[in-house]
Amino acid sequence: MEYTISYKKIRHGYVRLSPNGKLSITIPHSLKNDENFKKSLIEKWEKLLSRNKKRIQIQSHTSDSIILFWEEVSIAQFPIPNKPIPYLKSTLHEYIQPIADKYSDLIWKNYKEIKIRKLKSKRWSCSYDNVLTFNLDLIHLQTKYIKYVIIHEVCHIRVKNHSSKFRDLVWQYCPDYKKLRKELRNFIIR
Repeated sequence: MEYTISYKKIRHGYVRLSPNGKLSITIPHSLKNDENFKKSLIEKWEKLLSRNKKRIQIQSHTSDSIILFWEEVSIAQFPIPNKPIPYLKSTLHEYIQPIADKYSDLIWKNYKEIKIRKLKSKRWSCSYDNVLTFNLDLIHLQTKYIKYVIIHEVCHIRVKNHSSKFRDLVWQYCPDYKKLRKELRNFIIR
């Protein structure tokens, strides 16, 4: 089993699986010599690997096409075919904004800004100052999943945690959110 270990000034250790299948272990300095801790992280990685094998792999693009809202679209249709990222960002932003506006009006709280970024580990987030950040990879998914993600993050404007109050608020606007959340966890975008 091939892996790299790094030591950081953190409280908790973690493992990450890169898209090429390599394991990265990060250990707190305080646990540098703890072999049992390292062993437990490797066991977590093995579980993660077996779970990833069951997930649905989405190939986001080929040399001449990109998956856009779950449909294959020729890159030749883009304004600048050799630089699709700005187009994808603006397309996703145009899709997200009206939905975010609608649900922020319904919860009586406004967001500060919408950002679209290429994120490595998260698909979305809502900061404490109500900046909604969405992963560019969302553009490859079906719109029902994107809408759920938007509702989820807009609800975080009102409730900043995942308490029952938050889940009730999400359920109010997306009654099948549990099913969508579960399905969404099964996708890996490459």
